Amino acid sequence: MILFYIPCGSRQEAASIAKHLLEKSFIACANSIPADSFWKDQDEIKESQESILIVKTTKDLAPFLRAEVEKIHSYDTPCIIEMDVRVNKKYNEWLLSELQEV
Repeated sequence: MILFYIPCGSRQEAASIAKHLLEKSFIACANSIPADSFWKDQDEIKESQESILIVKTTKDLAPFLRAEVEKIHSYDTPCIIEMDVRVNKKYNEWLLSELQEV
């Protein structure tokens, strides 16, 4: 299973992206988690509220998911972190049953 970590500008954006990816069957499910974000921009520390979108998919669908998120995300340079993870057999079988085949 491939897990994606995608910070979004709001809870609404995270929900919109998740629903879009579900409609395309690029993901089996998603979680949205509120987060306080901190970063440095030209020696100034910035802070904002974001929503972290965590989505689950397969290695075969990962390139399509990445391209779709880059296309619809509100950030000029969205953070899209991909992690290959192990998951229990029963969950993996469910995940595969929910996704489109490539």
